[in-house]
Amino acid sequence: MRVVQDPGALDALEPTWRELHEQSGAAVFQSFEWLSTWSHVFGAERGRQPHLVLAYAGERLVGIAPFVMTVSGGGDAPVSRSLALMGRGNRTGLSDHLDIVTCPEYRTPVCRAIARHLAEVCADLDFVLFSRLPEDSPHRLVLLEELRQTGLDVSQSSAGACPRTTLLPDWETVRHGWRLSHALEYRRRRLTRRFGAEFERVADAAEVPAAIEDFMRLHQLRWNRVGQPGVFSDSQLVRFHREVAPRLHRRGWLFLIFLRLGGARVAACYCLRSHNDMWGGVSAVGDVGDASKESPGLVLHYWCLETAAREGIEIFDFGLGQEDYKYGLGAVDRPNWTLLVRSAAHAHGAGLP
Repeated sequence: MRVVQDPGALDALEPTWRELHEQSGAAVFQSFEWLSTWSHVFGAERGRQPHLVLAYAGERLVGIAPFVMTVSGGGDAPVSRSLALMGRGNRTGLSDHLDIVTCPEYRTPVCRAIARHLAEVCADLDFVLFSRLPEDSPHRLVLLEELRQTGLDVSQSSAGACPRTTLLPDWETVRHGWRLSHALEYRRRRLTRRFGAEFERVADAAEVPAAIEDFMRLHQLRWNRVGQPGVFSDSQLVRFHREVAPRLHRRGWLFLIFLRLGGARVAACYCLRSHNDMWGGVSAVGDVGDASKESPGLVLHYWCLETAAREGIEIFDFGLGQEDYKYGLGAVDRPNWTLLVRSAAHAHGAGLP
């Protein structure tokens, strides 16, 4: 095992991280492309540095716990030190699911090694946070047990839910069981007939930069319209997506689609696919005029689900948020969980940060 704390050493891990990620079945949110971009953009904030715990079997990388160390306070304020999984943030458009990455046959020994490392360093930390671990994470319960075995204080709490829908056995079968299916088929026909609706999928790498700008523009229009600043008023989030989108596209993970009315892009869905799953947690609808009566954003989501199903995607994850339309498209909640880890000395009387 070794620990990497030098931001400049992160890029050297790309080949072995990518190989492990492929073997692990982990989500895009745990990929080198996503987290190295996150580290470059958000990890450079004052008081942050990487703390990557790498586990090896011989010379083979078999596990990564991609932590970031945060140090805050000083002066008249007490100094606080903590570890949390990279990708964490309160911004929409960041990671809905966080986790460690392991080779399947080494999951238990890797979790044990991570727990022992945290037991060694936790006395100098206020807390360690494993946030947004999915309900079906292959690591959550193993980590919980191994951390407790070291004598650390570990609590588990709910971290929201991500509704998701199953697209098996096939599109025609699943759509007939959805509450909104009939209405959206009808509205799609009306949008096509009355407003010249066309669906567009961004396929060419050269188109990705401009497409991301259009997506963010539409998202801002949506929120500015109701008097909100919109998440893409955050320059760091804009920079993150400008940098990460081309990298994801090169790996075949970016699934960015638009609805055009009268030839103009008016709605978008930003999705990420990996293995047999797809995450589609960010959508945007701009100024659609009279077409708003036909729910163009929902129609685009419906077309996205159809396309995903016909391409062999088995699970569509709508991301955080429990909006009613998701359940009208067959979704059921999958909880996320947070593990809060403290040394016994720090645990008494402390709550979740």
